[in-house]
Amino acid sequence: MHPERRAGTWAAVRCCLALLCGPSSVGAQAPDVMRVSATAVADSLVSAREAAALLRRPFADASRLGVWIAADSASRASTGVPALSAGSGFLARRDTSWWLPLASFIVPGSGQLLLGQNRFVAYFAAEGYALFGYFNERAEMLRERDRSQGLARDVARALFEGSKPVGAWAYYEEMEKFVESGVYTRQPGTVLPEIDPETYNGWLWQQMRNTYWKNPNVEPDHLSAQYANSINEYNRRSIKPEYRWSWRNAQLEQDIYRRAIRNKNQANRDASLNLRLLLANSMLSMLDAFVTLRVSGRFGAVGDESYVTATLPWAPFGRPSSR
Repeated sequence: MHPERRAGTWAAVRCCLALLCGPSSVGAQAPDVMRVSATAVADSLVSAREAAALLRRPFADASRLGVWIAADSASRASTGVPALSAGSGFLARRDTSWWLPLASFIVPGSGQLLLGQNRFVAYFAAEGYALFGYFNERAEMLRERDRSQGLARDVARALFEGSKPVGAWAYYEEMEKFVESGVYTRQPGTVLPEIDPETYNGWLWQQMRNTYWKNPNVEPDHLSAQYANSINEYNRRSIKPEYRWSWRNAQLEQDIYRRAIRNKNQANRDASLNLRLLLANSMLSMLDAFVTLRVSGRFGAVGDESYVTATLPWAPFGRPSSR
């Protein structure tokens, strides 16, 4: 390749590197840089080997990424742009502000505070509101859960002997719908399901018959697939003896119990909503800090023409800045 063409090619490469590595400075000197003549750029470039090294190590230390572009005084004077002195230029380097978006995600508003933006107050306020709401609703949820479990243990399950293990929450939700659980089996030694549809087990057995039997009112052979499927599902979902309950003659207590169940479920939903607000506030604060670090702009005028320049650099692990 002809030496002059090679120099021009490397000039274009170094200009691209300058734009990528020093967007903050380019944003501030864009009109000047765009008017640097090819001759001035070519004269200021390092050798092809050094340019290739920069291409291989785009995120190297500032001392390895220094890019000095001399000014073409005649070209600048003809366009009305103030000329740069022979030693003027810009040096692209990276700072440590990459962690500000991460800090904003962990503590919303912290990145805005470090960047000197007053809107950090809004993020702090939103975070405090959501945190207070979450802990308040969670405390309410635990209080109502303990209240409902206590009523179930001391009233509905008190008539039945044996251990009274704590069941899954779905078990307590079923207790508010039925006055009694019903017996697990009507005949000891074998599984003969409850048939009273007013009880939970009786209602469940009716559902199994409707689902698996050809005729829910005609019992199939116990060795048939119909009966086997229905009894297996009944065994899996029915209330066993250690979980049996009855609200007979305790209507007032069951009403209080139902209210506690509703309050617990509502508090759980409200706590979940506050958790989503916390996450949204963190994401918004992180995005705000990221955009603030990555986007810069400048308005101005040259002669009779107005212009606006903006840069959207992509610089992992650091925001390019000028020195």
